[in-house]
Amino acid sequence: MVTDATNPSPSLLFLLLLLLLLLGRGLSLVAAGSYQNLTVGSSLSSSGPNSPSSLHPVPAKSTLQLTQAGQLSLFDSNDQEVWSPEAANATGVSLFDSGNLVLYDSSGDLPWQSFQNPTDTILPGQSLGENSELRSKLTSSDFSPGRFELAVQSDGNLVLYPIAIPTGNEYKAYWASNTQYDKKLQFVFNSSGSLYYQVENGSQTPFTSASIYSPTDYYERATLDPDGALRLYVYPKNNNNNSGLTNTWTVVGMFPSNPCQTIQADGGGGVCGFNAYCNSDDNQLRQLNCECASGCKFVDTSRTYLGCTPDFAVQSCDEYQSSQYTFYEMLNTDWPDDSYEHYTPTDEDTCRASCLDDCFCSVAVFQGSDCWKKKMPLSNGRQGMSVGGKALIKVPKNNASLPTGACRIQ
Repeated sequence: MVTDATNPSPSLLFLLLLLLLLLGRGLSLVAAGSYQNLTVGSSLSSSGPNSPSSLHPVPAKSTLQLTQAGQLSLFDSNDQEVWSPEAANATGVSLFDSGNLVLYDSSGDLPWQSFQNPTDTILPGQSLGENSELRSKLTSSDFSPGRFELAVQSDGNLVLYPIAIPTGNEYKAYWASNTQYDKKLQFVFNSSGSLYYQVENGSQTPFTSASIYSPTDYYERATLDPDGALRLYVYPKNNNNNSGLTNTWTVVGMFPSNPCQTIQADGGGGVCGFNAYCNSDDNQLRQLNCECASGCKFVDTSRTYLGCTPDFAVQSCDEYQSSQYTFYEMLNTDWPDDSYEHYTPTDEDTCRASCLDDCFCSVAVFQGSDCWKKKMPLSNGRQGMSVGGKALIKVPKNNASLPTGACRIQ
């Protein structure tokens, strides 16, 4: 029996607090202990179906038991079983220094191990084989299955997908390795700290351009973050101040390199949700910062992925109202996939007039000699010098002085 869910590995490299978060997808093992001021807060492994259920923390006085039948089971404070992996006849449980929690039987076989049931994180010494996946958390504080997935497919491809919430459907991939269809592929984080994918009997392809950090001197993890980017994190061991890194988790690599520009979904609201955008000029080694389009506000500030809603009356087609509306300008901003009309060549005055006279037009984007008209909700929003152009948000004249960044969430 493991009570209070704490079971250190042999050399104390992992003080594993089994923060037993009951998800629809099963048990989540979260390293949340402290060793020499090291704090780890990443979901490491789980089992069970990837159901996008709400988070249900296990109450105090819950217990984890290896039963007489050889079943690892989690019981709540009322002695009700709330989780068990699909494995039986186990005779013991071991936690290795690598962070791998395993069940073993009398013959020495391993009927279940956490490394074969990952959630959003992969550790040195761990690899993902055919039909394996990483699934992001929903938010930094919500461990429910999130909106992005890294999948090792049976067709030999490694693919990054946006995921619909709550259905779990996959949208069109925003990146694929395009590797051989007749070869098996593995995604590997080897014990030397290299992160790569490799086709069967083929060469290794680095997944990030990050420098290699020795696992002897650093704790390392690669996490598919809630914004769809896979980031490589390191943490210096033994207060290694010569590294130039602070004693915290530091991002040293990321894929894709510009998620604000790269990650698009052919359904849903994109990285930031409907009527929102990210800034591609920000330091994207951190998770993307999302903002609402001018005149909009977040539906729920604790779940910004739901996007934003207009904080004003949208123009109605019931009567002619164009004289009551004007535009709020947002430079270098676009929602590139939501155009229903495109005029070229034209000028900005004509673009503005066309949108004002069109009751369906919520936003006009003008760039060069091109004008795109868009309807809400807007998706896949982005801002940055490389975006260019000008977004014209149509608002009632009594809302025209809306302050920029009013809906900003850090």
